[in-house]
Amino acid sequence: MVVGNAVLIHCIEVDGSHGTARKKSIKATALSTSLVTILIPVFNGERFISQAIQSVRDQSHDNFEIIVINDGSSDASEDIILQQADQWPQGRFAYLWQENKGKAACVNKALRMAKGRYFAIVDHDDLLVPQSIKLRAEFLDRNPDAVAVYGDAELITERGEVVGRKKSRPIGKAVELIGFFRNPIASCSIMYRMDILIGSGAFDERVRRLDDVDRNLQVFIAGTLSYLPVTFFMFRRYRRKDFALIRLRTCKEFALLAGKYFPVPLCWYVVMKQFLFQAIKFAYDFVFYSK
Repeated sequence: MVVGNAVLIHCIEVDGSHGTARKKSIKATALSTSLVTILIPVFNGERFISQAIQSVRDQSHDNFEIIVINDGSSDASEDIILQQADQWPQGRFAYLWQENKGKAACVNKALRMAKGRYFAIVDHDDLLVPQSIKLRAEFLDRNPDAVAVYGDAELITERGEVVGRKKSRPIGKAVELIGFFRNPIASCSIMYRMDILIGSGAFDERVRRLDDVDRNLQVFIAGTLSYLPVTFFMFRRYRRKDFALIRLRTCKEFALLAGKYFPVPLCWYVVMKQFLFQAIKFAYDFVFYSK
């Protein structure tokens, strides 16, 4: 909602001690000048990487740096990225290549070189909406108790057609970040404080499917994750032929994270719940994606 020259944002905050949600409005009058680091990890992303980079370039917040890490792609991703890099001002665009190690390894590498006050990730097949960086950076500027802010996503097809909305929800307890049927945080909608991420230490590079869950659990320990019911990015959905392997890896990583963050009774509850959820999702994938 616009009020004069100010933007009125409705924020949902959760009291971590009681798990109760409250809604408040924040008038964001001043523009953020904070430097934001945007990471784009890429693995065989030749179809979409140019669009992802362009969506960062089109942001209304102009104080950002972009780090693109090629995670061992075997397609034409590198050629496309280098063509894009030539169009950016010096010092704004960094490109690195590494052997295929997963997104957590990309995050660890990016954090070692990042200069921003805040940090966000854009997957190579997703898109930021034009005010995505601006609104999140302004919110973090005005709310020092928030260690991260996240919101919603629009669902798009391979061709970029909007087909729905992916809504996040407020988080009151750590178990809500892992005991879900659908991730309560739309993955690339979240922006973190850089010092909180760095203070969390290196992220577990064994976790490849649920790297965002691991990261959010670590950050949740440090403070408040604030939810804004605002669309921050576009999440691309398309068919995957390797859905069986994806479900098996997901089960393995849920067990790993449950054991890492929760005591035995709760750990086993989370693991059994997720095994059931993944079985249901496998059945859905088999019916709709194996044709």
